[in-house]
Amino acid sequence: MEFSIANLPPADWSTKGVGIVEAGEGRLGILGFDGDFTSHLSYAVARNKGESPIQWQMEKTISLDSGYKHFIDAATERHLLLTRKPASSVHSLLVDEYFSMDAKTLQLQRVCAKQFSPRYGTHIYTNFPPSLLSSRAV
Repeated sequence: MEFSIANLPPADWSTKGVGIVEAGEGRLGILGFDGDFTSHLSYAVARNKGESPIQWQMEKTISLDSGYKHFIDAATERHLLLTRKPASSVHSLLVDEYFSMDAKTLQLQRVCAKQFSPRYGTHIYTNFPPSLLSSRAV
């Protein structure tokens, strides 16, 4: 495994999170929000693999529901974990919704929802042992 430093692609990258993913063919991909607009998720791919400095190519901007604030919580080689919160704080019961995004297809899938609690975070866990992957009847 090789570590290196790379500049972010040219854009107004937000502080709401940036996710580094495997873009295929040994190249890096980066997902992040465009400025304070957390309803616009940008995706860029490194054009030159393994070379420095990295040159980025913007691939796609994904529009998310503008009635919510979105945050990137975590990233693995292939998946991104997004949190979605209501944009208005007047809701009496704030519910966080979690979505997984496949870095190859850029498809979102709802994972779960839970009542907001500042004391408990959510994290991605991968590489489950095979015994936990199969569904068993109890």
